[in-house]
Order: sequence, then structure tokens, then C-alpha cells
Amino acid sequence: METKELIIEDVTYIFRKGNFKPTKKVGIPLVTLLKGVFNLTVDVKGKNFDFVGNVDPFAGIDLLDSPVMERAEKFIIDHLEVRVDGKAMLLRDDEEMVESHFRRYSNHYYTLVGEGIKFHFLDLLPAGLASLKNISVSKLIDNLTSKQTPTG
Repeated sequence: METKELIIEDVTYIFRKGNFKPTKKVGIPLVTLLKGVFNLTVDVKGKNFDFVGNVDPFAGIDLLDSPVMERAEKFIIDHLEVRVDGKAMLLRDDEEMVESHFRRYSNHYYTLVGEGIKFHFLDLLPAGLASLKNISVSKLIDNLTSKQTPTG
């Protein structure tokens, strides 16, 4: 089983791949929803086609509260192992544990969701878009939160 480990502060998160059909069922609507976030161009080099992806983070802000995104978040959490204070736990189907964990580590949530989207769902995109996996979600969030909006 493919896994990916992510360490934030004193917590280790381990993403575990889901089965293909459930991943596809959640992922295709998510990718469709996020299509405005990723601006793709085609760079033709000889006979090769390279897809170049740029991210517009502000295009996705209003999508965070959508039912499609909620299903993706649940899928990600259901396939996540958490190791903290020497204890390993699965958050799947334990709403009280999810609530308790993210009450304590709320600053981890959107980084986990972003990394989970990359881990679980970007494989559903054409192979040329694999470069989107290199997007740093934490840097993207830092950039979003550090931007000041003009006041009038």
C-alpha cells in the first residue's frame, strides 16, 4: 500500500492510498470543481506536449465549503493515520476524535487537506500534470495569509 508521511510540528500524519473506485468517485468531481484553480497551458516541444500548470489560489477559496470538498476532506481523513504523543490513531468514523485532534491542531487542517488532495487525487489527471504534485501547500497557505487586502 502506498503511503506518504508528513510531519507538522510534533505530529506525524501518514496518508494511505484508497482503493481506485472510491478514489475516483470522490476525485473526479473534485478535479472538475478545482479546474478553475489550475491554469494549464500546453508547451509543444518537437513532438512532445508538456502541460504547464499554474495555481490561482484565490480561485479556490469559495470552494472550501462545497459538498464536493466536504466529501474529499472526509475521504482524506478516513485514509489518514495520526501519530502524536507516542500514540497512533486512525480518525476514520470517529467524529469525536477528529474534533478533539483538530481543536488542538487546527493550524494543520488545510495543509493536510491540500497534501491529501495531491496524494489521493492528482494521479487521476493526465500524466503531464504530475508537476502539480510539487506545489507546496504550506507555502501556498503562507502566501495567502500574508497577502494584505487593500482597504478603501
